[in-house]
Amino acid sequence: MTDHTTVFIVSSCLKLIFILFSLGLFIYCANGSAFVLPVKYDERGIPFVEYGEHEYLIKEDRDINFRDENGCTVHLDLRLPTLDEMEMETGFVQGSLLCLRNDNY
Repeated sequence: MTDHTTVFIVSSCLKLIFILFSLGLFIYCANGSAFVLPVKYDERGIPFVEYGEHEYLIKEDRDINFRDENGCTVHLDLRLPTLDEMEMETGFVQGSLLCLRNDNY
């Protein structure tokens, strides 16, 4: 083996160890989950979802991101219900939650 090959192998191993350590640290420090929310309809038939104490109207397809009261990042995938769902006043919205580890809650 030449000196260049040895240096390359050692530096590659160190990079791999750093990447694995960083990934492990991220997994330890972050908690994530996915969920669905039922679509509700107001008296005019306009669909909305409730998250926490807030209502989000669904007038068009859109994504919203915000931080909740715990400092977690919330993503709601607001999609208009299908015609069948609107007629039956049903439907669901997908969402996800990403929280940094905090042992206080």
